[in-house]
Amino acid sequence: MDPQDIAALIDPAAEWRYRRQLCREAYDRGYAEAWEAGRRALLEELATAQRIACGPARVALAEPTHAALETLRWGPGGREHFSGPRPGDFMPNGSLAGTHKTERAA
Repeated sequence: MDPQDIAALIDPAAEWRYRRQLCREAYDRGYAEAWEAGRRALLEELATAQRIACGPARVALAEPTHAALETLRWGPGGREHFSGPRPGDFMPNGSLAGTHKTERAA
């Protein structure tokens, strides 16, 4: 036994001081452990939030470029030639586009 323990058995005031010291040490230790656990939980929450926030950016980086999307949207000729005939289109004269040559009047 420590001298404090022996003194606590003899003197009630010493016992009170000793118990108070034990309570203070237990509180400090519990506070430090809880603070560390809270800090770890906060860091985990931040990492999760960053993964969620960066998810669309990762998808956007993995998707086709803007130029590729514009080609899909407007076709190979771009926006200027969007309404022009394409191979496989039905023409008013009953033929398919790209299968005949149109003659221009001079």
